[in-house]
Amino acid sequence: MYAEERQQAMAQLVAARGRLSVTALAEQYDVTTETVRRDLSALERLGLVRRVHGGAVPASSLAVIESGLGERDAANTAEKERIATAALELLPPAGATVLLDAGSTTARLAALLPRDHRLVVFPHAVPVAARLATYPQVELHLLPGRVRRTTQAAVGTDTVAALADLRADVAFLGTNGLTVDHGL
Repeated sequence: MYAEERQQAMAQLVAARGRLSVTALAEQYDVTTETVRRDLSALERLGLVRRVHGGAVPASSLAVIESGLGERDAANTAEKERIATAALELLPPAGATVLLDAGSTTARLAALLPRDHRLVVFPHAVPVAARLATYPQVELHLLPGRVRRTTQAAVGTDTVAALADLRADVAFLGTNGLTVDHGL
């Protein structure tokens, strides 16, 4: 069986069964687990499956896990306002460099930044950068990368490389979920 035929069969099998492990696929097609991992990576690039730890699931099965920025922005608004207001107390002195993560809470922080406090700010979210572009005392440096529609944030190797070279005095990071029971 050629690789393309095997990959097509794997994609159909994953779609039919809902999920399959790397081991089960290796046994089914009499190939090594390394071959299966390569096949699943190729199928994921084509958008046919989603790789998960130890196997694969249909691409559509995980599509609704991450909510969009608009939906997250409308949730827990009072708490986000309190967090953003409290974060103002952590602003570094004038002239310092700040890294501002993407997210609805960090966007609220950006909206609350004092207009007369001179800062060098590195955001990677388009909405945050757009807001800060109007602040006269902010020296704005938008991080590079591919912008995800869901988060409206730059991601990818260019973003990571830019962050590796950045030395910020303070970083304000958001999180999609934090609980006392489960942590981050």
